[in-house]
Amino acid sequence: MRTLDVLLYLDATRVDLDADGAVAAIDILRATSTIAAALANGAEAVAPALSPEEAVEMRGDCGETLLGGERGNVKLDGFDLGNSPLEYTRAVVEGRTICFTTTNGTRLIRAAEGARRLFAGAFINISAVCRALEADCGNALLACAGTHGRLSLDDALFAGACVHRIKGAFDRLTDAARTAEALWLSRRGDLRAALREAEHAQTLLRFGYERDIDYAAQIDAAPVLPIYEAGRFRLRR
Repeated sequence: MRTLDVLLYLDATRVDLDADGAVAAIDILRATSTIAAALANGAEAVAPALSPEEAVEMRGDCGETLLGGERGNVKLDGFDLGNSPLEYTRAVVEGRTICFTTTNGTRLIRAAEGARRLFAGAFINISAVCRALEADCGNALLACAGTHGRLSLDDALFAGACVHRIKGAFDRLTDAARTAEALWLSRRGDLRAALREAEHAQTLLRFGYERDIDYAAQIDAAPVLPIYEAGRFRLRR
C-alpha cells in the first residue's frame, strides 16, 4: 500500500525526515526554485550547507565552485551569489558546483537527506518531480520547508498541486495531503496572485524581489529533476 503524505512545515521538534520512500523537498520562495534554475542552466551540482561556515568549508572539496546563499533574504558577505534564481544564469553557473546555504530550505534538505530518494521540487519543475514520485514504487512525502518553523502558503500550494496531479498512483492520502490539495484547488486559478499573498512573498517584495516571485510561479520553466546523491543535487546523466 502506497501512502502520499505532506509535511506542511519543518519545526524544531521534527528535524529528521528519514523516509522509506521518496521525498520532494519544497521551498518555493526560494531555495528549491533556485536549485532547479541553477541545474537547468548547466550547474554541475548544488551542495546544500547548514551554515555559511559549512558552505565555505565545502568549497575546498568541490572543484570549480561558487558560494551561494542568504540569511534574512540578504546575500551573505563574501558569497558570489544570493538566493535569487534569476542570478543563477548559464553564463554564471555552467560547469560550476554551488555550495549553497539558506535560512529555511537547506535546513529542510539536510533533515531529509536520509530518504531513499530525495528531489528538489518547485513549480518551475513540477512535472518532472511528479513523474518521479509516481514512478517510484514506495511511499512519497512532500516536505515543505515553511518559514521559521511555521507554514508557508507558497510551499503548501505546491504540495497541494502535486497531490492533485499524482494522487491516483497512491492507495492512501493522509489528512495533510488532502488539506494541501484542498488549498490548491481553492487558489489554482491565479498562481502568481496566490504566491504574492504569501507572508514570505510580502517580505521579498519589501526587499525588491518581485521578479523572483513571478519566476517561481512559472509552471515547468526549468523542467529538470534535481536528485540528491552524496551530499549534492545533480541531474541524472
